[in-house]
Amino acid sequence: MTPEITKDEFVPYAETLRATVTRTAMIAVFLATFSVVRRGDLTPFPLGLWAVLVVCILWFSFCGHWVEIFFLNYLRPRLPRNRQVQVIARFGVWFLGGVVLMAGMRATWELLMASTAPWGAPWWQGGVSFVVVELIAHAVLLQSRGLPSFYNGKG
Repeated sequence: MTPEITKDEFVPYAETLRATVTRTAMIAVFLATFSVVRRGDLTPFPLGLWAVLVVCILWFSFCGHWVEIFFLNYLRPRLPRNRQVQVIARFGVWFLGGVVLMAGMRATWELLMASTAPWGAPWWQGGVSFVVVELIAHAVLLQSRGLPSFYNGKG
């Protein structure tokens, strides 16, 4: 039997825009720096490439945050309280959101770098990647600290 979720368990997610921008920008800066350093050729430091990577990664970090907020604050309260329905809907939102985010990331790269994006990923890979990123983020950043998350059904 599938456990039912009561309406009282859903509290709209809210944080300041400043906190959101700070956290997601730090993620983008860290990942872009890691990518450039891993590439190896640092003399001179490829500032242009680094800046484009930051902007591209913001698609997943900043815009991805809003995909999650869409589910939490708009879609979830309108769905049946059944846990299975909630999980399937969340995976669907994450997957579709990831496909759109990857398309935005690719378009940004091609616009700013005037070249084809170096990753030749099929359209669905953005969806799968975003689902994996969200599962890891919920496990590492939320569930491990006892906060509401996907895994406990409260976040």
